Amino acid sequence: MREELDHLGLHAQALGRELAAAERQLHEVGGGQGAGTRALDRQLRGRRIFYVGGRPSSTPAIRELVLRHGGESQHHDGGLEDRKGLLASGVAWAELVVFPVDCIDHDSAGKLKRLCMRQGVSFMPLRSASVASFAAALHGTSTDPYGPANCLKHG
Repeated sequence: MREELDHLGLHAQALGRELAAAERQLHEVGGGQGAGTRALDRQLRGRRIFYVGGRPSSTPAIRELVLRHGGESQHHDGGLEDRKGLLASGVAWAELVVFPVDCIDHDSAGKLKRLCMRQGVSFMPLRSASVASFAAALHGTSTDPYGPANCLKHG
């Protein structure tokens, strides 16, 4: 029970950070220019982000967020309709590969990690496919134990 309570506490903290990141983005869309905007500008401006997996409902919003902050974005569905063979070219193009662990198959996630390590590209697994999870991870407030990382073995 104690272990489960600790896990739920960490989950609640992650949700709180994601909510704060979502609120910062809503404030920005409404015309505000706060610290969250500057942080995302620093993280995204001029960078190529390859987003793999996700949900059809949140993927366009994530792409728009990247573009709004001066980055470039490509998406691959993880192999549902897009061929898995195209993952290698997307990783080669990217400076950062991002994928939500709740909306990508295990095989694709493993392949992405291996491709990233081989090509020296950073990758960032996300807790969920939500825009808030993406924004929180880029703000550096994610507590995901898997990312961001360059190498599975050495971090």
